[in-house]
Amino acid sequence: MVEQPFFIPGRGVAEWWKDDQRETGMLKKDIVDKVSMELGQQKQDIGLAVDIILETMAEALKEGRRIELRGFGSFSTRERRPRNTKNPRTGVVMEIPERRTLHFTMSKSLKEQLISEKD
Repeated sequence: MVEQPFFIPGRGVAEWWKDDQRETGMLKKDIVDKVSMELGQQKQDIGLAVDIILETMAEALKEGRRIELRGFGSFSTRERRPRNTKNPRTGVVMEIPERRTLHFTMSKSLKEQLISEKD
């Protein structure tokens, strides 16, 4: 059964429906569109809220704090120690400096949902 597109009178097919037809991932715009539709709020207001949430999360990660979203997962940063590596093309040994990386661990409930979808 093919799901019918969401039609907005006077505007045509909803933009988020068109975006779902592509093979790419989800964009911030898609999140704003979906939440705006679900709550019946203006996209500008939802966009501002999403921006504030993402800025707050980024600031917390910069400070080295862990972010936990129950039912979704947790974000944290990890330190990668410096190391030496060899360029396979030139053979030159390069030093890669210490750096912080983002780490995501999905929640148990999200993991179960993803596994059950495959079956």
